[in-house]
Amino acid sequence: MRGGCRRYHALMSATTQITLEEFLDLPDTPGKQELLDGELIVVSPAKHTHRRTGKRVQRLLESVVDATNWPRLVDTRCQRDLARSAPG
Repeated sequence: MRGGCRRYHALMSATTQITLEEFLDLPDTPGKQELLDGELIVVSPAKHTHRRTGKRVQRLLESVVDATNWPRLVDTRCQRDLARSAPG
């Protein structure tokens, strides 16, 4: 979040912090769960149209990467939050 939004969020919400171990032990629920700075964020499952659009964008980007021989880089050090999705 941007600085101002983070301050507002911190002032307006009461959240319970959880650990990574607690997050990984949570039961599977439909949708996506994220752990961001110790806060559990639950996102409802994407609708069919949204998933289809996302897959089209992914295929388009992959075709550009393949056509231009751009390297596929994955640097997990840049990922500071954790997400998991359950089927549903």
